[in-house]
Amino acid sequence: MKINLVVFAGVKEVLGWERLEIALTAPATVADLKRQLLLTYPEITDLMAHCVISVDQEYSDDSTVLEEGCEVGVIPPVSGG
Repeated sequence: MKINLVVFAGVKEVLGWERLEIALTAPATVADLKRQLLLTYPEITDLMAHCVISVDQEYSDDSTVLEEGCEVGVIPPVSGG
């Protein structure tokens, strides 16, 4: 199954891209996606510990089941004033 990954802010800066289509073995959850991301892109390990995940523009937890073609957002903490 393929999902559409969108990363923001610091994660985008580290990876150098904003959108990517990722293949996962179905059934897959947010936790499965996180594991694959950390194996593929270990340079985001520290950032991922503080990120919020959205699935189809709704905040999700690790148990959320991903569907074919869904959009997953990786949203790091935002600071500023």
